[in-house]
Amino acid sequence: MAKRIRLSASPADSWETDWTKCCLCQEITTDLLKSSDEGYTMLGKNIPLFHELNSLPIPLDIRRLNHGEGIESTMKKKNAKYHNLCRIKFNNTKLERAQKRHMSPMPSGSSSECKSPKPFRCTPRSKDQQPDPVENVHKCFICDKESPLSVLREAMTMKLN
Repeated sequence: MAKRIRLSASPADSWETDWTKCCLCQEITTDLLKSSDEGYTMLGKNIPLFHELNSLPIPLDIRRLNHGEGIESTMKKKNAKYHNLCRIKFNNTKLERAQKRHMSPMPSGSSSECKSPKPFRCTPRSKDQQPDPVENVHKCFICDKESPLSVLREAMTMKLN
């Protein structure tokens, strides 16, 4: 039997935050919800930085946490609560690690053949392996057309799988 996915009838539903739940994961668990000014400050600073690196630790649309005056201010006004485990995923140590992964140079001895925007995920070619004839062309998973990586965009299903 085919898998069925129910999509929301109104597009605004997915952008709204239920402030009675964890503002980060929007899940109901047995873990206690917490709130603190220090947490709001850290989240307000780190969430946009994780987003810039395209390394959000949990699927999160940051627009729903910002009602125009910034994430920290919105969280304070709404008295946002979060699971401690969710907050920890956005701490400074995790951010520093994400920045290092994003900026890490290619390992010594590797060639510059790898055209991925994140070189730390590429496997260097062996010297006897022939290069691919067209390295900069990637296939769109929707239409199966080949395009340069600079033309393609990323997509996220936000837990619809």
